[in-house]
Amino acid sequence: MIRLGKFAALLIAFGFVGLTGCAPKMTRETLREMKPQRAAELDQLNVFVGTWSGTSECTMAGLDDTLKGNGTTTYRWDLDNNVLVENGAYEIEEMGTMRGMGVMTYDAKRKKFHSSWNDSWGGHGEGWLKRSADGKCWTVKSKSSSSMGDTTGKGTMTFIDNNTVEWSWKEYCMGGMMKCFEMKGTMTRQ
Repeated sequence: MIRLGKFAALLIAFGFVGLTGCAPKMTRETLREMKPQRAAELDQLNVFVGTWSGTSECTMAGLDDTLKGNGTTTYRWDLDNNVLVENGAYEIEEMGTMRGMGVMTYDAKRKKFHSSWNDSWGGHGEGWLKRSADGKCWTVKSKSSSSMGDTTGKGTMTFIDNNTVEWSWKEYCMGGMMKCFEMKGTMTRQ
């Protein structure tokens, strides 16, 4: 007598072999046709392409004064224009230089723009971007992990014109109950 577990494993194995034998015959041309096309929505990210410099102000929980910063960020297309790559370096008073790298792309299945971030201070996160109907404002919501622990964040990037962006960012810790810091600034295209 065969045990039930072994019997089930045998049925699954024979079923798998049987199913793979039923796979349709493919050609190299069929395989090429299956390659997904670049999402047209990615063109909406072209507004970021280029080198930007800017200034910022940051208020942090427990700190009585405002930290000032400045930096430069470059956005460029990579991976056959399917991923927008961001590289930046930012000087923040008392804290020195932070370097960061982000990517933005379009998730065709979810019909959303996706972003991720990593920086030289050990921070990393990911989120979703949404473009306003008029195309002038992008909102971002994210979840991150850094020296402050796990955080959630939200922010905006508003295009004043083709070469000027005003942005803001708020980050929350303790399950979203406490604002860790708030930043705002302006970037201009070089």
